Order: sequence, then structure tokens, then C-alpha cells
Amino acid sequence: MTRKESLLEFLEWAIDDNVGIEVQRRGMHANFKEVIKAKDLAEYKMSVVKNYNDDLKHSGIVYGSIVGWKIKE
Repeated sequence: MTRKESLLEFLEWAIDDNVGIEVQRRGMHANFKEVIKAKDLAEYKMSVVKNYNDDLKHSGIVYGSIVGWKIKE
């Protein structure tokens, strides 16, 4: 299973259970965390499908990638 498939599976679970998540992303100069509310998960999932490769590197942003995710507590 690729990292992208793993994240998409996690997103499906989060959508089904209506929970928010926290995503850690790496940019060119810094790492940052982004909170995705439950109501926005379907849109975020479509963004992942469209914009990220199997290693979760962004197709349009140099050095942009998703490095981790978890349930927002």
C-alpha cells in the first residue's frame, strides 16, 4: 500500500466517523500543521487525489509534501 493509499483510507474512515484530522506538511523552509474539520474532509480528499503522488509529494509545489496525519483531539 502506498502512502497516498494509506492516507486516502484514513480519510475515508474519518469521513465515515465525522472526525477532524490534523495533517503535518513539509514546505520549502518549514514544517507546519493544518487542521481539517470533519465537514471539509471530502474536499480535502479530492485535493489529495488530484495534487499528490503516491509518496505524498505535491505535484505543483517544489518541496511540498504531506509527512504525517492523525485524528484531531
